[in-house]
Amino acid sequence: MTDRTGRTSVPGVWAVGNVVDPRAQVIAAAGMGSTAAFAINTDLLHEDVEDAIARHRATPAPA
Repeated sequence: MTDRTGRTSVPGVWAVGNVVDPRAQVIAAAGMGSTAAFAINTDLLHEDVEDAIARHRATPAPA
C-alpha cells in the first residue's frame, strides 16, 4: 500500500509506476515518479533541517 506520493509503510521505501498500478502507461508512471521525487526531496530537506537544528542546539554558545 502507498499513499498518494508513493510512500509505503516501510520507512525510506517508495513505490510508483507499474509497481503500484500494472496498467499505468508510460506517461502516468512518469507522473507518479515525478510526484514521488518531489515528496522524497521534501522529506530529505526536512530531515536535513531537523539535523541542523539539533546540531545548533547542541553547540555551546560562545562566551
